[in-house]
This record gives sequence, C-alpha cells and structure tokens, in this order.
Amino acid sequence: MRGRIAGIKKTDILRCSFFVTVSLIIVQLVLSIVLLKNNYLWFFGLCFFLGIHLLIKSRLFFLDSSCYFGSLLTFVGLSGIFAILTPMSNFLVMMLILSFAFASMVTYIAHHEHFHFFIAILLFFVAISEFLSQINLIPFWISLAIGGVGVLLLVVKYFIFIKRS
Repeated sequence: MRGRIAGIKKTDILRCSFFVTVSLIIVQLVLSIVLLKNNYLWFFGLCFFLGIHLLIKSRLFFLDSSCYFGSLLTFVGLSGIFAILTPMSNFLVMMLILSFAFASMVTYIAHHEHFHFFIAILLFFVAISEFLSQINLIPFWISLAIGGVGVLLLVVKYFIFIKRS
C-alpha cells in the first residue's frame, strides 16, 4: 500500500513523531531555563525540534513546503544554539542567512526546484559579503551592493527561466 511504511500508516508515524517532538521540546525548555539559566536557548531548541518534525513530514508525504520550512527551522535552530554556546554570536546574522541558503539547497536537492537553487546561490554570496563586511575587509555599502546585484541577477534569470518554460 502507498499509505504505509512497513505496515504502519504514515499518519501514525507522523503522530508518533509529534509526541516525541513535544516531549523533547518540553525537556529542552526545562533544561535551558532551569539548569543552564539561558533564556534564549529554548527558542532555538524549539526551532530545531519543530524543523526535524517537519522534515519527517516532508519525507513521509513528499511535501516541498515542509521540506523548505523544516530545513530552515532546523538550520536556524542549529545556528542559534551554536552562536549561544560558542563565542560566535557576532556572526549570527551571517549564520541565519546561510540557514536560508542551506534550506533552499536542501529543497532543490530533494525536489529539483530550480528557483531554490538560484536563491541558495544568491544567499550564499550575500552571506559571504556580510561576513567580509563584519570582519572589516569590505565596507558595508559594498556588501549591500553585492546583495543588490545578486537580487537583480536573480530576477533577470528567473524571468528568462520562466519564458523558456
């Protein structure tokens, strides 16, 4: 049957994943606030666990929207946890931009949507220019110009890609 994996209904697997996710979120919430005394860690843990749940949903039902949002939440959660637990908090903006780029690349790989590939490449270059701006190798206005040129090229490429289809 198409609605079953190893004789188990896909909705039952998703329901089980939901209960495990909620349990992990509650445990992580208590650990981050009570034991670690960090009021920001719970949010990124919530993003991470909800993202994993959405990725499971995406694999079960082959949904590209769940794949994108799940991978985005997973990467945002990992970026935030990494930025909080290490002295890399100055680069959180760059890591969040890379989260969007990685989410687009995962969606492109899983569902072969070319628009996500173009978005991933654009955001990767924006993240690099943001990083170079943060370490003072290029001025901020050049970083903005790189992002603007990238968006312009994306728009031109997207319109050309639509006209060919």
